[in-house]
Amino acid sequence: MALPSPDAFTEEPVRKAAVEVATDPLWDAARRADGAPSSIDPVDLWAEVVAGRLRPYSDRLGPSRCYAILRAVARTSGICCPLSPAEATVLVRVLCGDQQKVISTELQIAHSTASKRCAQALDKLELTGRTIPLPVVVAAQRAAGVATAANVRQASFTYEGCEFVVASIPRPKVPARSPLTVSEQSIAQLLVEGRSRWQIAEIRETSVQTVSCQLRSIFAKFQSTGRYGLTRRAAELGWFDAP
Repeated sequence: MALPSPDAFTEEPVRKAAVEVATDPLWDAARRADGAPSSIDPVDLWAEVVAGRLRPYSDRLGPSRCYAILRAVARTSGICCPLSPAEATVLVRVLCGDQQKVISTELQIAHSTASKRCAQALDKLELTGRTIPLPVVVAAQRAAGVATAANVRQASFTYEGCEFVVASIPRPKVPARSPLTVSEQSIAQLLVEGRSRWQIAEIRETSVQTVSCQLRSIFAKFQSTGRYGLTRRAAELGWFDAP
């Protein structure tokens, strides 16, 4: 049986996530494996991604956790496309929330060079134009030593003769003591989970302009920019510390 297309696993609204995770065969296998996770550090997960031995395949939201499935590329197809050290350096900085202007200045390279290296890295990982799964983002941040989010777990499993890894992390939960309003808490959670502002607007039944305005307020309150910067702050503030 051929593997399903990654397009078949496009992230769905939260209200549908639990049903889909339970009924899709690949995700059912992943969920069972996630119930008996290994003790491998997320830093090793990121190292395998950089080496081209694991490639993000699809991602989903469960009732309480964010899931990512990664395909063991070298074992299934024999094709391994590792990131170069330069590409990996830029990509991990981007995933840590650093702005490309800052990255290019500190690495003493042109802004266009930093952008090119990031684009090449995403292309090799087949993530161009796709949402980078939250467990992969957090694994990159932990590898860089800027995040210490607890309860990241992973496990290997086999599906239709192919090897996969499932990685998961608790869905972010904004503490009640947060400076965010109730609406901003919801939007911040959705953004960290990987929703675009257009998806957030649809879920919340509001306009994209309203979401954009609220995101600016969120970023100002946490002194961060973009999804990856907010994810980094979320890890620092314990948003992933649920059991």
